[in-house]
Amino acid sequence: MIVVILGILSSITLTSWSYFVANQAVKQADEAVFMAMRSAQSQARTSKQRWQASFREEDEQAFWAVHPARVHPDDAQWIALSSAVRYDEENSTLRRVQGARRVVFDRRNHVIGQLGRMTIVHRDNSELRRCTFVSTLLGTLRQTRNEWCER
Repeated sequence: MIVVILGILSSITLTSWSYFVANQAVKQADEAVFMAMRSAQSQARTSKQRWQASFREEDEQAFWAVHPARVHPDDAQWIALSSAVRYDEENSTLRRVQGARRVVFDRRNHVIGQLGRMTIVHRDNSELRRCTFVSTLLGTLRQTRNEWCER
C-alpha cells in the first residue's frame, strides 16, 4: 500500500517538475528576446545610429543577434537560445528581412518600420508560450504569455 502511494506521489511530483522546467526555459528565452530588443535600443541611442535586434532559426535552433542596421544579418554574431524552445512562426509578426525577423531602432529609440511580436514556444508543450511585443513607434516593449501571444 505504501509503495502504491509513493508511486502516485512521485508521478505527480515528476509531472509538476517537468512543467516547471519547461516553463523556465520558455521564460528565460523570452527574457533573452526582450533584452536583445532593449540592447538594440540602447546601442542606437549611444551610437546615434540605427541598430536592430534580429531573430532566426537554423537547423531547428533559435538564435538572436543585436547589430547595426547597416550590417547584414549573416555577418552578425548570433547567440543560441535553449534547444528546448523555438520561435512560433505562426504567431510572430515582426517583419522578415534577409532571412531574419527584425526590429530596427533609431537614435531616439523609435521603431523604424513594422511593429509586431516575437513569440517563443516550448518544443514539447505548445501551450507554454511567451512573447515580446514592440507596441508603439516610440519603442515601447512589453511581454506577455499564453493566449495573449496568439493572433
